Amino acid sequence: MATEFSSRQLPGPVRHPFVLRAAVSPVLRKLLWVVFLLFGILLASALYLLGITLLEAATARSLQGYFYLLVYLGHVLLGLALVGPLVLFGLLHWKAARMLPNLRARRIGYALLVTSAVMMLSGLALVKVEGFELRHPFTRQLVWTLHVVAPGAVIWLFWRHRRAGPPMRPGMAGRFAAAVTGLLLTMAILHGLEVYRADKYGGEPIAAPDDDAGPFHPSLLKTATGRPIPPAALMNDQYCLQCHAEVHARWSESAHRFSSFNNPIYKASVTETRRFLLERDGHVLASRLCAGCHDPAPLLSGAFDDPAFEMRNDPSAQAGITCTACHSVTSIDSSRGNADFTIEEARHYPLAMAQNDALAWIGRQLLLARPRMHRETFLKPLHQSAEFCGACHKMRIPEELTGLESVAGKNHYDSFILSGASGRSVRAFSYPPHAHSDCNDCHMPSRSGEADHLFPGANTALPHLRGREDIVREHQAFLRAAAEVDIFGVREGATITGTQHAPLRPRVPTLLPGGTYLIEVVIRAGHIGHHLTEGTADSNELWLEVTARSGDRVLGASGRMDEAGNVDPRAHFVNAFVIGRDGERIDRRNVHDMFTKLYDHQIPPDAAAVAHFRLDVPADLDHSVTIQASLRYRKFNMDLMAFVAGIEGWTQDSADGQSPTARWRTLPVTTLATDRVTFSIAGSAESADNQADARALWRRWNDYGIAMLLKGAPGRRQAEAAFNRVAAFGRYDGALNLSRLYLDEDRLDDAANQAYRASILGGDRAPTWTIAWLTGMVQWRRGYLTEAEVSLREAVFGQSSLARARGFDFSGDYVVLNALGRVLFEQSRVHRDERDSEGEQRYLREAAETFAATLAVNPENLEAHRHLNVIHRRLGNADRADRHARALSELRPDQEARRIALEAARQGYPAAQAARPITIYRLRP
Repeated sequence: MATEFSSRQLPGPVRHPFVLRAAVSPVLRKLLWVVFLLFGILLASALYLLGITLLEAATARSLQGYFYLLVYLGHVLLGLALVGPLVLFGLLHWKAARMLPNLRARRIGYALLVTSAVMMLSGLALVKVEGFELRHPFTRQLVWTLHVVAPGAVIWLFWRHRRAGPPMRPGMAGRFAAAVTGLLLTMAILHGLEVYRADKYGGEPIAAPDDDAGPFHPSLLKTATGRPIPPAALMNDQYCLQCHAEVHARWSESAHRFSSFNNPIYKASVTETRRFLLERDGHVLASRLCAGCHDPAPLLSGAFDDPAFEMRNDPSAQAGITCTACHSVTSIDSSRGNADFTIEEARHYPLAMAQNDALAWIGRQLLLARPRMHRETFLKPLHQSAEFCGACHKMRIPEELTGLESVAGKNHYDSFILSGASGRSVRAFSYPPHAHSDCNDCHMPSRSGEADHLFPGANTALPHLRGREDIVREHQAFLRAAAEVDIFGVREGATITGTQHAPLRPRVPTLLPGGTYLIEVVIRAGHIGHHLTEGTADSNELWLEVTARSGDRVLGASGRMDEAGNVDPRAHFVNAFVIGRDGERIDRRNVHDMFTKLYDHQIPPDAAAVAHFRLDVPADLDHSVTIQASLRYRKFNMDLMAFVAGIEGWTQDSADGQSPTARWRTLPVTTLATDRVTFSIAGSAESADNQADARALWRRWNDYGIAMLLKGAPGRRQAEAAFNRVAAFGRYDGALNLSRLYLDEDRLDDAANQAYRASILGGDRAPTWTIAWLTGMVQWRRGYLTEAEVSLREAVFGQSSLARARGFDFSGDYVVLNALGRVLFEQSRVHRDERDSEGEQRYLREAAETFAATLAVNPENLEAHRHLNVIHRRLGNADRADRHARALSELRPDQEARRIALEAARQGYPAAQAARPITIYRLRP
């Protein structure tokens, strides 16, 4: 009988039908098949997931996609589904078999049960859900290892368990392995054929206007598929809100959020442009230039092309630059600006957009558990590059808009990369301790562990119009680091050649009653990586307000505002006076009329400017005089705002105080910096009291020298005197800037000597790259081409250990690259004169490579195109030469037309006085 058998009496495993019938009943056998089925699918999915993980580690590439996430979700859900049947089978099987005599089978069965429990529990522990996650790296790695090893142990123990008990049906193990293998191969094939990245939108490809233009011409924006993207795909900001609440809240108050027709200033400007284009061309397609950056949702859907596009009520017109619009950019295609990037419809997780709360919760857990695809979809390396920001913060107005020729517009990008702040310019006046590789350091500072999506900057108008004065104050706090003001000196008489008393404070000269003096006010660009102000420089108001007082008596002022909020047009403005082809001022952001600048007073990064104010001291004055200079800023001038008010229908007599109707006349004015000096008057018993200026004397002299140097020939003598003072303090900056000045004047021996002197004064601190550039320029002008080539190559490519340690890379300084290219081109001419064809060809090729490097950074550089046109013709590359000739034709400005426009503007505007290199502003009563 069966009860008489024991494991000791048998040489091998017990094989008796009674044991099988007693341990696994027919009902239990059905449950076992459920366990087999779930375990087999789980095993195949586990092998697929493990294989993807190992391949990612081996290739350093992400292989996770939509199908991968579906498999992972299925793996988790099936794992949870397996828990019940497996636990139930284990309990019932244990109950049925616990009294059977096959001790070996029971022991292996217990080990199998424990290993199965480890497999299930480790899997449950690895699942990330809101409120629970194994975060400790070692613990998580240990649990993951157990979960990976456990299935193999389960299979081995099950095989041992069945070997110790009743035999399995013949071929059953093979059929199970074949099924798992087949399922695994199917998954691998589906992964390889994954089509989620293919276009999901059924629209027809967008037709380009011509072979050379993109689908959204004149904007350079492209979609990855060449087809439209539905607005809903770019307007799912609520999806982002679920996990990034603070980021979403900050973005909701940003200028990016209000970039489209929800911005009344933009709306008024584009409305006029579209009206003008419709009348001139019969369509509004040229206004796509604006939409590429400001209106991605309606542009990419095609709605923007409709002249009757509903700007007020269409949701896409109110979307602005959405989260998805920025974070779905896949490539920056050049540094031309004008939205030259590619965008794709974002890949979303399974159930991400589910309307059912339970399904949406499951989708969110999947994202938390496997965030890699989400990160790689929405946060790419390009998002941390200056080129990404430059794609929209650089602009060229094409001939489709102007009707004549293309015109350069705003350009933060080139301003930044040619600054010391970026660590990319050989020629900067100063450098930070470490380079700022992108714009995020300033405009997206860390906040609660994430980048600040308010993008603190200069637009104080938009939050004011919405009544968000708290946001206005944040922007104002950011702005106050942008500049410094220094009442640096006073000159006797009303010219810049008069006797100078500087730097002022603590010593201040005594003024004579009835005397005439020139007050010199220096503005230094602060910690910014681009021009001050840049951007919409035609409508930004940044000006000096200078007031001379004696007690309660105002002796004179410049830059005051009248009761209507208009700034004195004869003030010194730190902006650009942009005019149209007929000399009329561009005062409505009417981009289609922009042509040239009457003047451009923007201050380059790392540099300074100086403004001169004439003070006439009254003959009867017997009290001290206090001069106060304040640099004041307002986003948008009153002319533009009056135009916007007319378009929007804002009345001027509204007193509600809560809407733009009342607020547009009271845009906030921010004081960026202030300085004050008090002068004693001869014959007065009252003495002036001035505290010492905390700024280093050498730095004040250096800033003044840079400001005068940038004025060109009229300011060089004053700059020379200032830089000599700097050098007398033992600072290499003085000698280095003297070398720049002498190079401009073609005093080559003096320039070379001062460059050498800078290296001595600076020692290890001196910017060897700047010295190499100056040396190379001197050698070039002397005709030492080989030596000049060596020096210029050293400047842009020979990064010193100091430069590398500070994160500097000068290989993109296209001004110096162009100089090197010209040196190489001249060397090719020398070899041609010597009838050395091989040498000529070699230098022509090297020059072509150098100018091509310029175009990689600045594709619209005229000098590079001009030389490449000639070089490729000499190399026999007619097609390439023709391409550069066409670029020259498109980019070269019409100088005669500009001369006529400037002359008309000089006749029509009092601000024309500011177009002179040195303007003396009068402090008027």
